[in-house]
Amino acid sequence: MKKAQLVIIFFIWLGASLACSLQAEPTPTAIPTPRPTSTPSRTPTPAPTATPTETPTPAPLSSIEIFDLVSPSVAFVETPIGFGSGILLADGYVLTNAHVVWPYNQVRLVFADGSEHLDVPVVNWDWIADLAVLGPIETAVAPQALVNGEELVIGSEVYLIGYPGEVDEFPEPTIT
Repeated sequence: MKKAQLVIIFFIWLGASLACSLQAEPTPTAIPTPRPTSTPSRTPTPAPTATPTETPTPAPLSSIEIFDLVSPSVAFVETPIGFGSGILLADGYVLTNAHVVWPYNQVRLVFADGSEHLDVPVVNWDWIADLAVLGPIETAVAPQALVNGEELVIGSEVYLIGYPGEVDEFPEPTIT
């Protein structure tokens, strides 16, 4: 090593040594001595834990129960050249597939209770999602709410409720 490098290393060592020796030593902190109180404090008595009650978990709905719940809201959608199924949603709108109603601007709807709606307008369609919105219609049929199915486990049971291959003017829905 060169002499200049040794001198620099010496001064660095000397500076570090002086810095360590110049630090003040910590002063001891006094710890207070505990004093007895005039009245002893009471230890609270714990309350007993409530006994849990069994809440029955509802059993999954059977296919018949699902059909009875959903089928009244499933509509038979008919155009001059074909037909399909739709589902009644809030505010009197019906959701179906775009390929079912294209290229028509109006369709016929029939519900399981026999109610018929003629010249129902096609409000809009989305070709990428293959969805169309029809309506609104005024009906006493109860609508269905859409839910997020993203949390379904692969292999979950799925039911199709609709009107496959119908030839009747007032068909009834089926379940698969």
